Amino acid sequence: MTPTFPARLQALLQQNPALAFLKGVDAYLVGPTLAQAAHRLLELKLPEQPDTALQTNGPIHWIRPGGMGDWAVLAPFIQGVLDERRHPEDTLWLTDAALPLATTFHAGTGPRVRRATLRALAASPAAEGVVITELFHPSAWLWALLLRPRWVIAPGFPDPRDLVAQAPEPMVGTYTRLHPGIRPSVPAPRTALERQGLLVFAQGTHPSRRLPAGILAALDRRNAASAGGLWLGPAPEEKLPTSWSVVDAPLQPSDLLARISRAEAVLAPDSGPFHLAKLLGTPAVGYFTSGESERWGWEGPRHRCVSSSYHCRGCIRIALPAPCPYGFGCVSRDDADRLVDALLDLQKQG
Repeated sequence: MTPTFPARLQALLQQNPALAFLKGVDAYLVGPTLAQAAHRLLELKLPEQPDTALQTNGPIHWIRPGGMGDWAVLAPFIQGVLDERRHPEDTLWLTDAALPLATTFHAGTGPRVRRATLRALAASPAAEGVVITELFHPSAWLWALLLRPRWVIAPGFPDPRDLVAQAPEPMVGTYTRLHPGIRPSVPAPRTALERQGLLVFAQGTHPSRRLPAGILAALDRRNAASAGGLWLGPAPEEKLPTSWSVVDAPLQPSDLLARISRAEAVLAPDSGPFHLAKLLGTPAVGYFTSGESERWGWEGPRHRCVSSSYHCRGCIRIALPAPCPYGFGCVSRDDADRLVDALLDLQKQG
């Protein structure tokens, strides 16, 4: 049985009271306060019709704090809007974590991509409006305040109790609701003949975002990577299967995008590379441990999501930082074969 939110919070309080307090302030106070301040100070009014982004003739500023995965989930909707209306001054504001990949991806076809600094935002007042796409980042509302737009499109700020909901709305559902009638636009995926080898991303930035021990042995035992593969990340303790290689160094954005688009399939934890694979139409299996698997892990014809079998998993943002009272047991060796099952299922479908 998965521990309830109060149990998780109690465990975190026992481990690190100061951290738990700060995360509580962030989730329950900072975000809602900034949202209310934006409405009061700017006298913002949410458009009656969410498709205001399509009707305006002026430039749009897109706001998306977070990492490369956050941007990758949003990118098809930005492009879908741009396919319907395009303005040379449309701007996408991102953090350093997503900036290089987004700049490469949108080059020549999408909005201007800019680094969101306080100085840059304050010096770039929005002639028209702002689209905020994730209200769980309080900084989104600070960015909106600095841009001083005429209107803002954003999902209504949730009741704080929704932060512990058992089944939050998938992010793709939020974007679809904000942009009714917009068809997400993604690059045409490569053909099967153009793909080669399995691409495995060992770990993300958070300690819980990594593949379980035993994954290479499971792949080799089930003959799931007979065409070879590439392991991206620190060299594994396990023996690599025949014809595999290791890259233990950050890839350039263009190289990373090219490798993912040409891969036969991608196997990764809930992290940027998994969402990049979805964006590029590459078959992918994502391993979800901590975090909101319902919000970020929806499946598609080319994608599978495997949730940890551990008794404690799916902790919400307030419980994500270390120390974890369960020692990140959600990264379970028992899940290695389940990940390979999902990969083989994708390979059968071709």
